[in-house]
Amino acid sequence: MTRTCSIAAVLLWTTSVVAESPKVDFNDDVTPILNKYCVGCHSADNDEGGLDLETHAAMLSGGKRGPAFVAGKPDESLLVLLVEKKKKPFMPPEDEPQPSPAEIAVLRRWVEAGALAPKTKAEFKLVTPKIKPRRPPVRSINSVAFAPDGKLVAYGTQGVITLVDPKTGFIVRQLEGITGPVNGLEFSRDGKTLVVAAGEPGLFGEATLWNVADGKRRKTFKGHRDNLYVATLTPDEVTLATAGYDKDIILWDVESGEENGALTGHQDAIFGLAFSPDGKFLASASGDRTVKLWDPVYYERLDTFSHAHKGLNALAFHPDSHRLAAAGIDRQIRVWKLSDTGKEGSNRLLQTQFAHETPIVDLAYTPDGKALLTTAEDRTIKVWDANTLKQRQLFEKQPDWVHGLAIASDNKQLLVGRHDGSLGIYQIGGDAKGQPLVARVKPPEKPEISSLSQRGVKRGTSARIVVRGKHLATAEEVSFTNRKITGTIAKEPAPKANEVAIEVTIPESVGPNKYELSLKTKGGTSGRLPLWVDTLPQSFEQEPNQTGAQANNVATPTGFWGTLQTQGDVDVVGFDVRKGQTIVVETAANRLGSKLDPVVTIRDPAGRILTQSNNYHMNPDPVLTFTAPAEGRYHATIHDLKFAGSGNHFYRMAIGDFPFVTGVYPLAVAPKKETELTLSGYNLEPNESVKVSPPDGSSASVFLDPNRYRYFERPSVSVVDLPQALEAEPNDTASTATAMMAPGVAHGRILTKDDARSLDADLYRFRAKKGQTFIIETEASRRRSPVDTKIEVLDASGKPIERLWLRAILDCVVDFRHINSDQAGLRTSHMLEFELNQLVYLNGDVGKIFRLPRGPDSDFLFYTNRGKRRAYFDTNATAHAKDDPAYLVEPHPPGTKLAPNGLPVFKLHYANDDAGDREIGADSRLFFTAPADGDYLVRVEDTYGRSGPEFAYRLTVRPPAPDFSVSNGFRSGKINAGSGKEMKFSANRVDGFDGPIAVTIEGLPKGYSVSSPTVIEAGHAEAWAVLRAAVDAPKTTPEEWKKVKITASAMIAGKTVSHPVAGITNVTIGPKPKILVHLYPAEVTVRPDSTTPIKLRVDRDGYTGPIRFDDRNLPHGMRVDNIGLNGILLTPNDTERTLYLRCDRWVQAMKRPFFLVSHHDGRQASNSVTIEVVTDTKLADAKAAGK
Repeated sequence: MTRTCSIAAVLLWTTSVVAESPKVDFNDDVTPILNKYCVGCHSADNDEGGLDLETHAAMLSGGKRGPAFVAGKPDESLLVLLVEKKKKPFMPPEDEPQPSPAEIAVLRRWVEAGALAPKTKAEFKLVTPKIKPRRPPVRSINSVAFAPDGKLVAYGTQGVITLVDPKTGFIVRQLEGITGPVNGLEFSRDGKTLVVAAGEPGLFGEATLWNVADGKRRKTFKGHRDNLYVATLTPDEVTLATAGYDKDIILWDVESGEENGALTGHQDAIFGLAFSPDGKFLASASGDRTVKLWDPVYYERLDTFSHAHKGLNALAFHPDSHRLAAAGIDRQIRVWKLSDTGKEGSNRLLQTQFAHETPIVDLAYTPDGKALLTTAEDRTIKVWDANTLKQRQLFEKQPDWVHGLAIASDNKQLLVGRHDGSLGIYQIGGDAKGQPLVARVKPPEKPEISSLSQRGVKRGTSARIVVRGKHLATAEEVSFTNRKITGTIAKEPAPKANEVAIEVTIPESVGPNKYELSLKTKGGTSGRLPLWVDTLPQSFEQEPNQTGAQANNVATPTGFWGTLQTQGDVDVVGFDVRKGQTIVVETAANRLGSKLDPVVTIRDPAGRILTQSNNYHMNPDPVLTFTAPAEGRYHATIHDLKFAGSGNHFYRMAIGDFPFVTGVYPLAVAPKKETELTLSGYNLEPNESVKVSPPDGSSASVFLDPNRYRYFERPSVSVVDLPQALEAEPNDTASTATAMMAPGVAHGRILTKDDARSLDADLYRFRAKKGQTFIIETEASRRRSPVDTKIEVLDASGKPIERLWLRAILDCVVDFRHINSDQAGLRTSHMLEFELNQLVYLNGDVGKIFRLPRGPDSDFLFYTNRGKRRAYFDTNATAHAKDDPAYLVEPHPPGTKLAPNGLPVFKLHYANDDAGDREIGADSRLFFTAPADGDYLVRVEDTYGRSGPEFAYRLTVRPPAPDFSVSNGFRSGKINAGSGKEMKFSANRVDGFDGPIAVTIEGLPKGYSVSSPTVIEAGHAEAWAVLRAAVDAPKTTPEEWKKVKITASAMIAGKTVSHPVAGITNVTIGPKPKILVHLYPAEVTVRPDSTTPIKLRVDRDGYTGPIRFDDRNLPHGMRVDNIGLNGILLTPNDTERTLYLRCDRWVQAMKRPFFLVSHHDGRQASNSVTIEVVTDTKLADAKAAGK
């Protein structure tokens, strides 16, 4: 019983297997077998016995021996019988691979099942053996292309196209998913489209169009019976032509992707295909040794060129469309001349040239049509004259066959792609050796951050902030300059290339201040952006908010952030105020790095303007305060002074009744002693104060608790170890003047008087001896006090003291234009009568002439300091209108008996508004010499009559301490071999020191020289030296330059005073410049009131243009004469010129190094020439000494 059950089970299993035998599909199961064993001899191209087994439809037609199969009857089907060796001739032949029994069974089951046709179009698959390579396969480059603009190249390998920046080698992108090897590449004329020829060998051809900008596949054209070798667009990009191994040409409609028609006639594979540049012709080159010319519009063959002896590999149209070149296995270049019609018999062979030792692989014309390039299997690349076919250039032997040539639109760069997978760039007409082009992945871009979605955060809170910029997609970390602040990259949304969201937490312990954040990505760490932490809640602008009705209404106190994005933009903020409440509106823009120049207006609930400002004590960020006359909603309006706008016109407006400190009093304290400072400002308690205990030093910051106070700028005080006095009001008369010591310090404030009509002025009394000199100065604006002081020294009774008489010797008027308080240049009537160093009086402003006019349309110049006009005798530089009177004056002591000359005498007193040397801003300084023993008064007032608790100042009376320092304008740089660079030395003169300063330079490295010493003349601020490198000067190190010693020395009070000058950190040697400037002779002797010639020569090395020069270091009173408004100039190609040095009659004896500096080729400096001024006195002394 057991055995019976077992047999039954086996029978049941067998029946199940037969019943469940899989169905046979023609495309999936039969076609691969036929392709593997049969189609090689039985296809549309090679139908032995008239039998085509490529498709089901072809099999139905059968062959010369009848149908290939009988549906449902495998034993009567010829196909089955031949492969089962049941009928001759056995197939496949005995010397070919044979199908396995399983594969034969598939054919039998298919016929037995009815030999069904496929339900879908066959997707042919290549059946290849799986062979594991022993080493990585070489990815041969079969095709290359240059984009029309030359900024991109493309090369193709198996299944991949790579786009590369030819300058850097960085891969721009890769185009993947291409079927089979990439055999042809072509950019469209506009460079926007890339045409690709590829396909699966033995199965089909595939052409694709790609968008170059984004790398997206635009269109696919699938056809042919084998892979493609070439695909090309018509010049108008309407038609695509493709060709390859199957010997046919197909023309496609680019827009629809549909096949328009085919061109047949070649008997072998087509390797070359091209439209003429004018689009009239299509030419093809084939392995059948022919070139065919086609009409692409009417699909007609126009001509066949059969001159080649062997197969052709490549062809190219000349840019003129009437010449066609082809080459191939017979090693020859042939060029045909095409007629306008191209019809058979009208075209002729123009040239034939044996070109290489082995078959030619590719050829191409340069875009300008002047040259033809060829490459061959002998690994050579040659350049031929396109007209004569004479060889012009032979490049270096290539490491492997060059399959692809591409020429840039500049006709100079040649790109080659080789069989070994390498690329090379060559210069047509240049070196025979090229440069490898190694395509590599561009490293991740360093992140750049440009803005934050919000710039402020209240401490003790968290915020989500969007950081905007570039290359942020791989953001992984955020960091802050304050480590207490933490931040993370938000997970949602994921970082994008141009923005990333971060979560920021500000602990309560972080003080209000500006901090900075940066982002770290895979490309590195970004720069930093500021993030402001505040004690106030933060609110942010919501557009639109241009009117009161649209105002962003906020609760106070708050820090409101906004941006004036567009030109003419206005923001309005609304806030509720109680009657009598004092509100501070503090705007920050300039302090934050914004471009905004804000104007802020406060309006009451009725829309009336309460207050308006665009500055705070001359700072462009305004602070406004008001006490509300009534309860209601007030509005703050903000706009740019010029109504400009952009993303960089941002601001923060702190609004509220918070305590706001405007200043402290007094402004100076003694060292190492606790001093109580009274605070001034708004919303403060009466007499609110802070204490400081500064160490030794010149200045100390005042700490203000940020939890309580806001302020525009942290106040600071001077630390002064002098006797100090506090003003005692009233002190506005001689009898009530506050006593102070001399030397000593007094502290005061310009306060509002009880009657609010009269102006406050403070007087201080000190004692001095006859002839004793003091510097009397204020410090206010330098400590951010709003007071603009004016000081005056009076006698004990309160009367002004005469300082100097200025007698006019020539009257004139301001001419041509007005002059402001800073300008150095002025034109007046009679100015051609002026001389250097004469004094000019302009309505209380005394200037000194530094340079005379250099022509009829030129200004004379006053002496300046730090770029601003200098005033003498403690007068103040002011503005003067055209036609204002001006006088040349001579100084005399008061009381001097002066003969009348019909011109006025101006009497100067000891008074000053802003220091004449322009060193201390709006603060005052004057030099006072006591005319007699006794008491003197100093009167201090505000120039504009303003007053208030914050209008504090410090008054100092001290003896002068003359001194100086010198800065070096050349710390490092490059000097060209055989040439020089100028070194500028600038003097900072202290407490009236006006004498000459000698600058010496010692310890230069070998091969370098300098014109030393150089002297900053008395009363002058600048002098120059020239640092030169010999032609063979060696390279140097920073350590060698550290040994160079620069010293400035001067005589002060009969003693030599020396100070070190910042040295040279490093100098690099550059190549010989294009211009070398020479002056000669090396030494020149001049006499006052004379003109002396000197020679200028320039060695030009490739620079032929005009050359302008600046003269450096002439003695004051000497000038280069007769040069006109163009200055010292060599016209184009000129190399020599005689210069004439004019010396004024008053110039004193001296020696100075003089040189020129060109405006071109890196400002090359000449050698220095020693100018020696010899006066009659010196000549007499020399004669007496027998010299």
